Amino acid sequence: MGVISKVKLREFWEGHSDAEEALTDWYNFASKANWKNLVEVQGRLQYQPKPINNSQEYERFLSIIEEMMSRELSNDEGILFDLLVLLVEEYERKYYPIARTNPTATLESLLDEFDIDRECLVDIFGDRDRVESVIGGKQAIAPSQAESLAEFFNHLSAKLALSARDFLL
Repeated sequence: MGVISKVKLREFWEGHSDAEEALTDWYNFASKANWKNLVEVQGRLQYQPKPINNSQEYERFLSIIEEMMSRELSNDEGILFDLLVLLVEEYERKYYPIARTNPTATLESLLDEFDIDRECLVDIFGDRDRVESVIGGKQAIAPSQAESLAEFFNHLSAKLALSARDFLL
């Protein structure tokens, strides 16, 4: 039984490239299944992935994901889990976008968090006046400086996983 059209899946992942692998895995899983009708599909699958259209569906998918995280998953369930996560992430990108922070605010926050004196940034910016100018918002952070800042703070804590983009407008 052809449950999902590969053409429709391809149309979706062309606009959402991060979904291609999970959707291809799901398609391969569904293609190998020997379902004869929709009742069999529903009987075999506890969770049926579909685009999330409202907050109730979003909350339901979050609950399903949370439940799946609490136990060992089979390979097929792992594929389904990845697909559900992608659907939730897509919904969150659309309805709960994360606002970009001001690069200066990011820099000041990191200086405070790691208790770093502004003097430590002189090597990155060239001189103390330029450091003050950047932190004061009078001068933008250059791409090469942003790279250096990301490297500097990631060296302090690899958990940060900062990139130059975090310090650029």
